[in-house]
Amino acid sequence: MLLVASYALLFGFWAASYFVIIPVTLNLLTTALCIIIIASSRSLKITPYLADQSKTEVAIDADGNEVLVPVKRETLSTQDAYMFPVIGSCSLFGIYCAFKYLDPSWVQFLLSGYFSLAGVFTLTATFVGALKAVPALNSATNKILLNYKTKISLFGFSDDLHLFITVAECVSFVPSLAITWFYVSTKHYMLNNLIGMAFCIQAIENISVGSVKTAAVLLVGLFFYDIFWVFGTEVMVSVAKKVKGPLLLLFPRVFADAANEVKGEFSMLGLGDIVIPGLFIALLYRLDTMKYVNALLEKEEKETVVIPTVTSIHSHKYAKSYFYATLV
Repeated sequence: MLLVASYALLFGFWAASYFVIIPVTLNLLTTALCIIIIASSRSLKITPYLADQSKTEVAIDADGNEVLVPVKRETLSTQDAYMFPVIGSCSLFGIYCAFKYLDPSWVQFLLSGYFSLAGVFTLTATFVGALKAVPALNSATNKILLNYKTKISLFGFSDDLHLFITVAECVSFVPSLAITWFYVSTKHYMLNNLIGMAFCIQAIENISVGSVKTAAVLLVGLFFYDIFWVFGTEVMVSVAKKVKGPLLLLFPRVFADAANEVKGEFSMLGLGDIVIPGLFIALLYRLDTMKYVNALLEKEEKETVVIPTVTSIHSHKYAKSYFYATLV
């Protein structure tokens, strides 16, 4: 029930912030915590024994037969974590130089196109996950509408293409497209926050840091990355002001009036301030879950037990000490 409650609280606070001024500290902390709880829970799909079995690829077994096996997900290594601040610095400075030496309108146009495309798909994936969190809807929303397989060849390379679309994806795509369209047209802070929350959830849900050591290296590296680019140079602040995209969550402190005599005032929270610690917390959530699953596997050797799936695990009650301790 924690997952459903987090969805309700997150979207409740998001909707309420349009009508009333919620204390910024309460709004910010509730939003960030709900995003991390939702994304951590959804990240169980990359946990061994609970992996999403719908993501498959063709492999050859010991007898030479083609079989479908779960797709191996890439895991962030310690070396990747060391390089993350370097790559991030290059990207940040590249955008800064693009705005400084190129036509800013064209740079903004390209970034808007990227954010629009990313926004549609991240919102769709987020809404699909929200529908799956309601067990009563699973039988209807998991129905496959399109199941298409073909072989594609390009520049001498060939591969199998397997495309399937579910009811949940179709239902989620339409509002996602509408939300992104209105955001591009209006830049309204409510739509900005909705897309930003989807970016955070998808990042934490799908990126695996692999180990506590890797997560620690990533956190320390990005800590110094932030200090240098925010306080040591004008680059971070300059890019944040010029890029018109859902890179920040905006929490209203003062509403603008109808006559526009009073301008709206907002407090801001960068998406990275949620995603980076969220990756570490999600790792510990998966660690707690694997301890529980491993205990069931040991018990299975002596008696019959049901090993939970990525969907049914949410109805199981088990200790999440590492997760709660880090979350607090």
